[in-house]
Amino acid sequence: MLSALEVDETLSSEDFRWLSSFFENRTGIALKGDKEALVRGRLLSRARALGHSSLTTYVGFARSGAGVDEQTAIVEALTTHETSFFREPAHFEVLRQFASQQPKPLRVWSAACSTGEEAASIAMTLAEVDPSLSFEVVGTDIAPETVRRARDGLFPMERSVQLSPERLRRHCLRGTREAEGTFRLQPALAARVRFEVANLFELPASLGRFDVVFLRNVLIYFNDGRRRQVVKAVLEHLKPRGLLLPGHAEQVRDASADLKSIAVAVFRYEPSP
Repeated sequence: MLSALEVDETLSSEDFRWLSSFFENRTGIALKGDKEALVRGRLLSRARALGHSSLTTYVGFARSGAGVDEQTAIVEALTTHETSFFREPAHFEVLRQFASQQPKPLRVWSAACSTGEEAASIAMTLAEVDPSLSFEVVGTDIAPETVRRARDGLFPMERSVQLSPERLRRHCLRGTREAEGTFRLQPALAARVRFEVANLFELPASLGRFDVVFLRNVLIYFNDGRRRQVVKAVLEHLKPRGLLLPGHAEQVRDASADLKSIAVAVFRYEPSP
């Protein structure tokens, strides 16, 4: 007999098919059969938190009209949010050089921004080009709770090892009292970064256009058709001669002949007149 804290972990093939179909329709990411254990593990805590005795009843609830809000939580739970400060550092040197040569102000987009480390790294880089530089950094992610954490702007102190002592001193504040064990961007720098919930397959026109787009370590989760669809949608928000920076293992050239390779994983957008 199950105790109040135990949840039957059985996930039927029908429930997994529904979860896979729902998640792919919402995010464009396909969950194959070898992801069943991952899905089961990530949803157990949600089932437990809502008082369900089994994954079967939890999925049934999520599929019902009463579970519409829980569907957002499922997307949050099943989306991978791996990130770090100055990940793939060569891209930030590219950004530094680009920013020093372009008309101002600059707009830079951190797509699939997760909890905000990439957007913060972009802001630090631009501030180092010129303290008076006019710029805006926009981070977007599909998961509302992840975006909320990015907006809070508090990073675990253990992540500070990813930054040089000089960057920590110049750009960050250490948390005190209730924020002990965390750090954040200096207020003046944080004010130039904003975060929005956005689906890469349903980008709002209000997002505007950017000089540089970081689209890194997200395309690997899509099949070829959806990957090309995302790249084309993102290019609608990139200014002519702007830069697209995908992950080093990600293909974008087959999505548009208007992307010109200028370095490893660095592309300039040159649309035809």
